[in-house]
Amino acid sequence: MRKSLWIGLVLLAMAALVVGCGNTTTGSVGGATGGETNPYGAGGGEFTGGPVESPPPGEGGGGGGEGGITITVGTGTTPTYSWDGGPVMALTVNYTSDPENPVWGIVTPNEDGIESPVTHGTVPDGAIETFSEELELVAGEEYEVSVFRTDETWGYAVFTP
Repeated sequence: MRKSLWIGLVLLAMAALVVGCGNTTTGSVGGATGGETNPYGAGGGEFTGGPVESPPPGEGGGGGGEGGITITVGTGTTPTYSWDGGPVMALTVNYTSDPENPVWGIVTPNEDGIESPVTHGTVPDGAIETFSEELELVAGEEYEVSVFRTDETWGYAVFTP
């Protein structure tokens, strides 16, 4: 599994504990438990101004585990993130050049409580903001948005606002 995904999950779990959620979950994401090949494939979809969906599972990104999550990213520096299949537990955004340091993230610990769609920088009811370095993204920079469910499925998309 990609290092940035694991680091993002660890940071999300730590942030949830810091804000006093009290409960934690265990398990792997995307079905990778160590020693397995990269479930991401080649990477997500890219865009330079219009909405784009990450490729379906098995076609270079979009998810892992028993099934993937396809993400659609809107335009602008506060894009809307949409995904298929119902709510997710966590969403993180980071520079592709600096995957260990998310610039924005939200979580609903122990449950899939974040409904699609979400606008960047806006915390939905019931969610906790875990990272808030960039409430507005930088135009022309490349980012990756990732979403995670409690059933260990996930998805991501690479985009440039």
